[in-house]
Amino acid sequence: MRRIALVTRREVVAGLTKKPFIIATAIMLVLIVAGAFVADYFASQTAEETAVRTIGVTEDVAELAPLIRASGEALGVTIETEDVAGRTAAETALADESIDAFLSGSTDDLHLLFQSATIVAITQAVTSAAQTQALSGEITSLGGDPALVARAVQGATPTISFVEDPAAIEGPQYFVAMISVALLFFALINSGSQIAIGVVEEKSSRVVEILLATLRPSQLFAGKVIGNGIVGLLQVLLYALAFLLVAAVTGALAELEVNLGSQFAWLLVWFLLGFALYAVLWGSLASLVSRQEDIGTITAPVTILMLVPFYTAVFMVPTNPDGAAVRVLSQIPFFAPFMMPMRTGFSTVPLWELITAVAFCLVAIPLLVWLAAKVYHRGVLHTGARLTVREALTRRA
Repeated sequence: MRRIALVTRREVVAGLTKKPFIIATAIMLVLIVAGAFVADYFASQTAEETAVRTIGVTEDVAELAPLIRASGEALGVTIETEDVAGRTAAETALADESIDAFLSGSTDDLHLLFQSATIVAITQAVTSAAQTQALSGEITSLGGDPALVARAVQGATPTISFVEDPAAIEGPQYFVAMISVALLFFALINSGSQIAIGVVEEKSSRVVEILLATLRPSQLFAGKVIGNGIVGLLQVLLYALAFLLVAAVTGALAELEVNLGSQFAWLLVWFLLGFALYAVLWGSLASLVSRQEDIGTITAPVTILMLVPFYTAVFMVPTNPDGAAVRVLSQIPFFAPFMMPMRTGFSTVPLWELITAVAFCLVAIPLLVWLAAKVYHRGVLHTGARLTVREALTRRA
């Protein structure tokens, strides 16, 4: 254990001080902070668009007020109207923000006045009201009843029903779930690639031969995996902390209807399990090559193995987080680290499902570690033509 601890310490120190790691971490932190502030900006813009709006109206256009309020309601915006004597009074009211717009003119020639920028919801509501008023006038002039026509038009809509209740995708849930899975994917890819790069560096420089003079291959492999796992865990913690701090600063933390403590606690669990599942594959496959340029080719199957459950989680879970296919896939070891964080972001996953998924991962990990250690043991000292996985598993050490 002491030798494994020494290798682990070496990997942690080396991992935390590598320039690519520092740069990648800094870029990700900037993206998290910038993304959170951009999301907060658009959320505030949306809230502003749906806020209660007040339109000042003159006596000449006051008859449009009920139609404007009705049009605003149809658009999902609450619009109130108040009488304003004229433009001078309106400019004063706009300046002190007691009204948002001023409507004047006549029903045939309307004029909208804003302080400095158009408010789309008000423009749409006034336009709709004016068009409705004009249509009613034409119907009346032709001898028809505008009220009867309006009822007929409103009734000419299909009745919509569903065989199954449609899944509602809540913005905060989707945001937190996507952040969780994206952070997990990025951290696993980064940690796995660091292990692969380290293995090939030691092999190509023949440093591994010196290390194996005092260490068993299993000790060196275990130390590398554990050390890089600690670095990856610290990275995930840093990202999660940055997200929580920005969410608290922007006020989004209080508005999110998601248990962030539980979500991120489980995220750490799934990172550890996912790292154990994938990292050993990265390290063992990297031991089969001796050149840095071959890493991408030899580890491509692991990358694909991560992309499949990642995209499955992103596209399947939001639409039906408790569907049969999703529930089954989220129990499979390589899928669980991505599917479960997405599910817990959208719905309440039964505790027994979480425990079962963790148990399946814990059963799969020792088998993968045994196979990976076997490949690493036989591949790391091999020189010459590249070994295949089959050759590494069947040849004698």
